Amino acid sequence: MNVEVVHEFLVKGGDVGECCRRVETFLEKNLLLRYQEVEVDPARCLRGDDPDFFPRIAAAEEEVRRVIKRLLDELVAAGFSRTAELASLDQGYISKTLHTVVHLLDGFIGIDSAFYNLADDSHRLGRERAEQIKKSPEGYHLVRARGRCHGSSADLTGLLRHFEQ
Repeated sequence: MNVEVVHEFLVKGGDVGECCRRVETFLEKNLLLRYQEVEVDPARCLRGDDPDFFPRIAAAEEEVRRVIKRLLDELVAAGFSRTAELASLDQGYISKTLHTVVHLLDGFIGIDSAFYNLADDSHRLGRERAEQIKKSPEGYHLVRARGRCHGSSADLTGLLRHFEQ
């Protein structure tokens, strides 16, 4: 079984090479997410003044929102519709689902993170940061990274979701 995950990273930094290295270092040292291979292609990166920069961020943010909604729908389907009911949540798949939702809302990267704002440790581009990018677009890049893992599904769960071991 092979798994490939694509992440869009907003990076504050000088040139595209520096920003790519920051993403590679972040993924290499990250304790929550592990890949056997990481590919960062500088040719696929966008500088803050590229006309596709903000639309690509918006599309990636929308993907994060879709994932959150899908996971919340799973919680509702399991019988949870009010936060007070979460106190009785048994450990297992549903608690892991909630864990993933909270990570996406709180800014911890995971395999479900289509967009990650390294400048603010977030899955969103805030209004203030967007204004900073518009004022100094040369200082920001959108870096696309592909993470790959190969092996059995049990092996991959351990690699990809390190925090769940």
